[in-house]
Amino acid sequence: MVGAEHLDTPRKAHIKGTIKFLEACNIPFNKKDVYEFNEVSERTGQRVLNSDTDKTHYNNPVRLDNRRKKRKATEEVIDKFEQLFNDEGFEGKRLHPAELPDAAGVPDISARTVTRSLKRRRISKYIAQEIDYIDLDLQKRRKAWAEKTLALQPLAANWEVIYFSDEVHFGYDDEGKVCIFRRPGTRNNPENLKERKEPEEKDKKRLHAWACISIRYKSPLVFYEIPTNNNRKITQSYYETKILDKHIKPLIKEGQTFILEEDNDSSHGPNEKSFPRPSPY
Repeated sequence: MVGAEHLDTPRKAHIKGTIKFLEACNIPFNKKDVYEFNEVSERTGQRVLNSDTDKTHYNNPVRLDNRRKKRKATEEVIDKFEQLFNDEGFEGKRLHPAELPDAAGVPDISARTVTRSLKRRRISKYIAQEIDYIDLDLQKRRKAWAEKTLALQPLAANWEVIYFSDEVHFGYDDEGKVCIFRRPGTRNNPENLKERKEPEEKDKKRLHAWACISIRYKSPLVFYEIPTNNNRKITQSYYETKILDKHIKPLIKEGQTFILEEDNDSSHGPNEKSFPRPSPY
C-alpha cells in the first residue's frame, strides 16, 4: 500500500496480543488507546487487525517469526524436477516452467519459483542444438563407408589432399527453436539434442547452396537457383559451368593437387549404373 506505515511482525503481534488479552479478561478498553500506546495510527492499527500475516518460528504458535517464509521449492522438490528430466529426457526438459510442477507431482509452485530453484543447481533454459535426422539404414551405410575409407587412408597426411564438397537444401521446419533445461557445458550431450527431420515436400523452400572444404581450404558458400528443377538436384551442365568452372578450375590453374570428394548425385556425373555422358571433368 502506497504511503502505508511498515510494521515488522513483532509489533503487529504486540498489537494483536494486547487486544486479545484485554478481550479475554473482559477489561474495558478503547482500541485507539492501544494504537497510540504502540505509536501507530488508527488506520494502521485497523489494517494490522484485519491482516492475517502472522508467522511463527519453527511452527511454535506462541513464538512469532519476522523472517521470510520458507522455500516452497525444497531440495526434495528440485530432486523431483531432475528425476523428471532423467525419466522423460528431451520432452521433459522442453516443458515450460509453469508445466513442470504438475508434471513432477509438486503443484502450487509458480514458474518463477521453478526457474530460480533450478538455478541453484546451475540448471537453466537454453536453446537446444539441432541435428539432422538420420534413419538407421543410412547410419549403417555411412559407418561402413567411413570404416572402409579410413582403412584405405589411415594417416592424417592422407586427408590433406581430400576436398569434400556437397550441396545443402533449405526447408521449413514444423516449429521454431526449442528451449530446454540443462546445465552449462552439456549442449552436445545426446539427450539434449533436437532431431531435425526432413520437411514435407510442400514445405521445402527452393534455396540451395554448394560448398567445398578441406583441412587447409574453405570455399565460399555458393547459392544457386534453378526454377525449372523440381527435384532439388542441380543439373550436371549447371554444376560444371557455374560451380566447377568458377570455383574448382581456378585451384587447378594455381597448381594445387587435390582429390575432389563428391557424393553419388546425378549432377556430378554418371555412376556405374547409368549411361556415360561426355564431360570435361
